[in-house]
Amino acid sequence: MARTPYNFSANNITIAENQVYATLFNQVISIQTYSDNYADNYSKLLKYARVDASQYADVRLYIDTDALTSYEWGPTNEMARSLLDLARPEDPNVQAIYLDKFRQIACSVGGILDRMAFGSEGAFSQFNNTVLGWIADTADIFRTTYYNSFIGSHEVGTANTDKDANPMNFIIDRNADENPALTASVALADLITDVKHVSRKYNELGYLRNFKEKDLIVVWNADFYNQLTYADRLVVFKDVDMNHGLEFEVLPSDYFGKKVGDTDASFTIQDNGKVYRTLVEGDFGGQHLFPSQKLPVGAVCKENEVYEEDRNIIFKVIAKSAVPFLSSFATSSVFVNEKVHTQTHFYTFSYNTLIARKGLPFITVRMTPAN
Repeated sequence: MARTPYNFSANNITIAENQVYATLFNQVISIQTYSDNYADNYSKLLKYARVDASQYADVRLYIDTDALTSYEWGPTNEMARSLLDLARPEDPNVQAIYLDKFRQIACSVGGILDRMAFGSEGAFSQFNNTVLGWIADTADIFRTTYYNSFIGSHEVGTANTDKDANPMNFIIDRNADENPALTASVALADLITDVKHVSRKYNELGYLRNFKEKDLIVVWNADFYNQLTYADRLVVFKDVDMNHGLEFEVLPSDYFGKKVGDTDASFTIQDNGKVYRTLVEGDFGGQHLFPSQKLPVGAVCKENEVYEEDRNIIFKVIAKSAVPFLSSFATSSVFVNEKVHTQTHFYTFSYNTLIARKGLPFITVRMTPAN
């Protein structure tokens, strides 16, 4: 029997005329609200970066110091240092990170009229609980995409094919006669060996230091990592550990790129064949986007809130604590409107403008594109 033209508003869901009684309609069997909407898949970097912040202050200071010097000593007066000579260290570097940003998520539920859309208390409660669950999920989505977008788009200085010119941001050559997996793996192994060695190369302050493997993490671009893991690497060196014993995270290629600029100057997305993504959540060109999502042509943004996708970035090696994420207050509150019988739930939380610590490694490695 054909369905009647009767439909449920914009969803265009039709109900059937009863096969026996033409004046009656068959009923909805049940209503189920899908609730598994968000999986916490790419939050490893954020978990390492979280730092508890007090509710009574708004700045965290990080102090970095440089190595001292030694001098030749011996039994003669000429070689002995005067006890009155002061040997104070150089002034340390002090870097401030401010708890300077706040967001709020709101959701209204529970009206009497809402219940009429459901056939039972259970179905109504399932829908309400799912909608309210989106409050926490939305906050997690924002924090994770906000943090990962910064990690993927931040870099120190200008990329250089000469590693010695910029050890924190360099390009390796894709050797046509060599498997790219081997090229990348050797580059990573050499880099880690060097980072573990005492030098002044792998921090922006130029301080003398080295780093332990357990304090570092390799952040791979999924496009490249998956190619190496499931194609190239299996052919060349099946049993080799691509990460050389280090902890690693594989992020979607959407997160990797180069920031358009460092100022808040206006920037309009052009149709020039390039892919631009946002570093912030907001409304752009009639769309509401979270960090890392593609910006539509014509959207107007700020230079320092946009990055151009760059799939030539193959991995980054960073200290797990290189970019602190300050976690202070997160409060929930409810406003009950008795006039319309609704409850509006508010979730308010704080966070910081992300800044990389200058005394720790934040190394970006690209590979020249394939011909």
